[in-house]
Amino acid sequence: MNRLFFIILVFFLGPTYELHAKSFTNLSEAKNSFSSVDQNVKLEFPKDHGFHPSFRTEWWYVTANLKNQDDEPLGIQWTLFRSSLENTGILNGWKTSQIWMGHAAVTTKNYHFFSEKFARGGVGQAGAQASPFKAWIDDWNFSGDWNNAQLNAAGDQFSYNLKISSQKPLVLHGPNGVSKKSPSGAKSFYYSQPFFKVDGSVEINGITHEVEGKAWADREWSSELLDEDQIGWNWLGLHFDDGSKLMVFEVKSKSGRSFFSGTRIYRNGKYKSLQPQKFILRPKLSNQIKKDKIHLDWKIEIPSENLNITIKPINRNSYMNTFIPYWEGPVSFTGSHSGVGFLEVTLTE
Repeated sequence: MNRLFFIILVFFLGPTYELHAKSFTNLSEAKNSFSSVDQNVKLEFPKDHGFHPSFRTEWWYVTANLKNQDDEPLGIQWTLFRSSLENTGILNGWKTSQIWMGHAAVTTKNYHFFSEKFARGGVGQAGAQASPFKAWIDDWNFSGDWNNAQLNAAGDQFSYNLKISSQKPLVLHGPNGVSKKSPSGAKSFYYSQPFFKVDGSVEINGITHEVEGKAWADREWSSELLDEDQIGWNWLGLHFDDGSKLMVFEVKSKSGRSFFSGTRIYRNGKYKSLQPQKFILRPKLSNQIKKDKIHLDWKIEIPSENLNITIKPINRNSYMNTFIPYWEGPVSFTGSHSGVGFLEVTLTE
């Protein structure tokens, strides 16, 4: 990227270093010129698959838990972030305030490779459109529609080209897809497609793997996602062997008082929100990485579901040493239920 763009990014993103990559902007700082999340707004599809320039930030996020022809596990991540420096209404040309960031990664038991891209909006290098659906940055693409799509990306030591498909409905997190992030009401629009099936190929260090498995796609946008004392979050998206799913997250705060939320998703496509007092998400403290003060081993209990599971990473070295660093990688879990999923954890200080 050019030097001027780098200076803009450092100035704009510098104060947010403690947040992970989904916090592409300082989302605890209110910006009155941007649109706010309205509880009464009904999401519309395919319209809302496209981008929302009047909001400060949003992302298109796909993770996949795969196995190759030798039944070896691997995971992929594909993420496109959009952030607006200012709500000017200028969407095209070099005067646009839209900036874009892409992350892609491949993780196996022995390897973790990632790549990162930056782009200025308005000149065709990156963007997202609703119909026909396409989200892209340079030659990385998530395109087709949310029933059948293509997903591809490449870095120096990896590439992947995947087909993803699902016949099940989207999942809305919270009433009308409005997901609370704090007791005081910070929130976002948030929905997922956790039922994607995957097949395709992944190349790692010049070796091609034919793969198949499961994928989870997230869409989220907001103008004020976090409260002033909140410093990032831990997130889990899990695929159960019985076909059901689970999403839970913890938003951390400087005071030590976390906010929890989640969604239990059943294999028939129905789902329900999980109230914070109805489940327990906690780390196994003995497995903490002390250097970065992050936790990679977790326990989840949901008494009403007779669910008690322990989560562990496939590769503990899945650190995304990107411009805004964080840890993200595939996990497996055992206990009352078993399965696979993805974990994202952030710095605590």
